Parts: sequence; structure tokens; C-alpha cells
Amino acid sequence: MSYVISDNCIACGSCLSQCPTGAISQNDNGKFAIDPNACNHCVGFYGVPQCMSVCPTKDSCSPSLASVIPATEGKYWDRWFGTYEHLTARLQAKQETRYWQNWFDVYSEKLERLMVSH
Repeated sequence: MSYVISDNCIACGSCLSQCPTGAISQNDNGKFAIDPNACNHCVGFYGVPQCMSVCPTKDSCSPSLASVIPATEGKYWDRWFGTYEHLTARLQAKQETRYWQNWFDVYSEKLERLMVSH
């Protein structure tokens, strides 16, 4: 997975020396960029991406959506809402189990007894 540096970057350079693959470079304008062919998400080096872990700015280094969702699978938001609607429909169609209904009834009875006794 490749990471990208957004416009939130303050060009502090903390990520430059932390990249184990040397995927981060600075252009002539002082902006930093990540080479998607060299970035490997720090796999084999660290448990978390170092550009993201050392960045003092929120969301300056983040996964590239192009690398998370291939272009052949459609638009990101179309897929996101499709997944959301599918999961919501499954939750609404799911019937309560007898176990949880029994648990709720017993709990309610005990709660009522406690309230009456006080």
C-alpha cells in the first residue's frame, strides 16, 4: 500500500529521515511527496507507517485511496454506501434470539424487584 502526503503537510521534514525505503523526497518548491513505487507501508521494517507516526500534523501522511480501492472496482463512495446499505439491511432483518429475549426479561424482573424494595 502506498501512502501520500496531503496539503496539510507543514514541510517540517520529520518523515524524510524516517522512511526505511527512501520513498519520501522533497521537490524544488519545498513540498514532500511519496513515491508510490517505493512505498511499502513500512512492511518488514516497522509495525506502523513511519511517515504517519512521526508527522506532527493531522492526516498529512495517509493511505492513498487509489491503493486501497483499485480503480477497477468503481468509485469509492459508491462502494462505501453500497456496503453500508447492505450491512444495515442485514441488521434490520436479523431476528432477536431467544437467549437475549430471556436475558432481558430476567434482568427486567430483577430490576423491578430492586426498585420496589427501595
